[in-house]
Amino acid sequence: MDISRRKFLRTGTVVALAAGLPLQTVLSVSGQGRSDSARGFPIPAEIQSDPIFNYTKATFAAHINSTFQIRSKRQKAVDVTLTDVHDSGPVPDQASAGRECFALVFSTQHKLKQDVYTIEHGALGTFALLLVPIGKGKKGLNYEAVINRLNP
Repeated sequence: MDISRRKFLRTGTVVALAAGLPLQTVLSVSGQGRSDSARGFPIPAEIQSDPIFNYTKATFAAHINSTFQIRSKRQKAVDVTLTDVHDSGPVPDQASAGRECFALVFSTQHKLKQDVYTIEHGALGTFALLLVPIGKGKKGLNYEAVINRLNP
């Protein structure tokens, strides 16, 4: 059974609020905050060891127009091109150390479903991203992944 990320987070938030959990716990569990052990919510070692944990907007901007290979459990491997990296979020023009929200736009000729894909790149390694279809572009169909690190 497929369930959207939005529906999952909405349902989880309602359940957590109904259970009386503090909002910070809800935000941390839903991936909306980068908690640390000083606040009582340690970031698991397997998350910290994932390359995407440390990648910034600049990391990806250096690889615009390069080819990435994506895989999912449902589809064979597909080549996509990173066509854009841009700021996103409520205040995209106010930079703050360690706090950023940016979007990656990939383009391909293949039609893909919204899904979590394993992404491979020669220089960046292997990591997972949720790709969402956003329409047609100059180079094919466009898909977007948002990386949100706005909450401390």
